[in-house]
Amino acid sequence: MKKNLLLTLTLFLSTFSVVWSQQDPLFSHYMFNKLYYNPGYAGVNGDMDFGLTYRNQWIGYESSFDDGGAPGTALVSMSSPVYIKKIEAGIGGLLMVDNYGFTQDVHFHVTPSYYRDLGPGKISFGLKIGGIYKTVDFTKVRVVDDNDNLIPLGAESRFGADLGLGVWYEAQRFFGGFGINHLLPSSFDFGVRFENNQGDITPAENELVPHFNLMGGVNIEASYELKITPSFIVQSANFDQTVWEVNAMAFYQDRFWGGVSYRSTTDVVALVGMGFLEDNVLKFGLAFDIGLDSQRNEALQPVSPEVYVTYKIPSVGARKKPIVRTPRYRF
Repeated sequence: MKKNLLLTLTLFLSTFSVVWSQQDPLFSHYMFNKLYYNPGYAGVNGDMDFGLTYRNQWIGYESSFDDGGAPGTALVSMSSPVYIKKIEAGIGGLLMVDNYGFTQDVHFHVTPSYYRDLGPGKISFGLKIGGIYKTVDFTKVRVVDDNDNLIPLGAESRFGADLGLGVWYEAQRFFGGFGINHLLPSSFDFGVRFENNQGDITPAENELVPHFNLMGGVNIEASYELKITPSFIVQSANFDQTVWEVNAMAFYQDRFWGGVSYRSTTDVVALVGMGFLEDNVLKFGLAFDIGLDSQRNEALQPVSPEVYVTYKIPSVGARKKPIVRTPRYRF
């Protein structure tokens, strides 16, 4: 009984996202959260950006016992260019809080980058330096044997250092990059002990594994006011399991947008958004994931909403003036 219970608990702790067995959560607004996936994106667009994304996985989900259980993730980001003499660089920051079941993970990172001109755009190299603070509240765990002394009492928290890197290319007509997260094999021992068939008791540790991602897209000017941007992202945890997603977005006057995505986990995503204030410096977006897997939806809820908000401050230190288009010279 002890072995089965602790084995189940260990498997739960080793998965950050139940949907696709990765340690990192997924975001439907991946095309607006490039910094989260790739630190090379920090400052490369020439503006100071502040972003907030909140995802509620499986809205309306009710656990078999007690309340809660559905994952909820909040991501705060900041990115800005840094101009030091002739060196073009960027700096960014990420803070993510992920709650799922009886666990909470807090990720915090700084993302310095260095970029230079290459062809029609810029190539950038970035680092992701920080840590992850994991907490497990064992008072919320429903156990079979309350007298099982292998189960910790109360809440246990552990910290692990984290490192990532990425390369990014940004041009007016296309973009793309490759990133790696969790290069350090930090492990988290929450005090859980596992008893095998021989009676040996060993710690059940949860170790971070490298996560790889590849993202790219093309900006197509269908008309003076309409831009269409198809994009994709491929994510893999240590190459053990891979999830891909394709998306097509349409932007009208850079103020309104809408699009649709398909994820290899048989999810369809609808996205809409709108810009506010002068030059659309404030933007607000919504996304709704709809699961098509009927067997999975028998236990879970099929809809997962996500909210995205960003505020942009145009950089005053940029040496290059932005391109100003006028209909007079558009033939």
